[in-house]
Amino acid sequence: MNPWHGPAIALLLCLSIGCSRGPVSTAVPDAVPEKSPPPFRAVVKPTPTPDKKQRPPIKQIAAPRENPEVVKTKERGILRGVVRWEGVEPEQPAPRLRIDRATHGVSETALWLTSAGTTPSQVSADPVRLSAEQGEYRPHIVLARKGGTIELRTVEERADFQASGAATFSETLQRGDRRVFPLSSAGLIEVRSQLQPRCRPAYVWVLENGFGALTAADGQFRLPPVPAGNHELMLWHEDWHTGAASPRTARVRLTLAADEGAEVRWTLRER
Repeated sequence: MNPWHGPAIALLLCLSIGCSRGPVSTAVPDAVPEKSPPPFRAVVKPTPTPDKKQRPPIKQIAAPRENPEVVKTKERGILRGVVRWEGVEPEQPAPRLRIDRATHGVSETALWLTSAGTTPSQVSADPVRLSAEQGEYRPHIVLARKGGTIELRTVEERADFQASGAATFSETLQRGDRRVFPLSSAGLIEVRSQLQPRCRPAYVWVLENGFGALTAADGQFRLPPVPAGNHELMLWHEDWHTGAASPRTARVRLTLAADEGAEVRWTLRER
């Protein structure tokens, strides 16, 4: 064998193998398109404001309750209710401002109607009596009716009655004596003593029509049946608002239909 045959054969084999393969591509592949970035959005920050004190929340204020509170009822012609004390009791209450600790009712408060026609009423025209006993007048408050009389008497050795207001009289009585005076005008009579200046006065309310009542120890009151119509209910207490310019009287207007009654809830305060 020719010595060149070996290399020649090897060369031929390499060429045959290379020809069997496909052509090698030298082209650059298409570039993958890049994703476009999202559009730019400017973030607007709120303009800082100067520090301010935080305002307290708005407080809901309850509507004031009517005083007195009048509630209509189905009790035909019946006018009843209660008088109560509200708030702190006076540190030095007047001797006759008696407030029940359990119910806060105010006793011996006078209430009456100023317009009730001429219908017969609970307060009769019979004589009312005022007596001097143990250094005071008893009872110290009484309701009478116009056209009636007041009878004065004493169990003391000597007592005097000095009246001013709707009736005027000045009498000094010995034990066992009695005097009777007519009550011809409606209004308040105040009775005092000159012999005993420390004796607290007595009060007589002379009513035009007689529709009146005094509150009990728990502050409850009840008037007799009243006719339908427009009325004015008066309230008075001798030791409520005792300042020189402070009234002791209050009033409320109310209307009753033929089949109606009313409950009146009255509240007294120190001022």
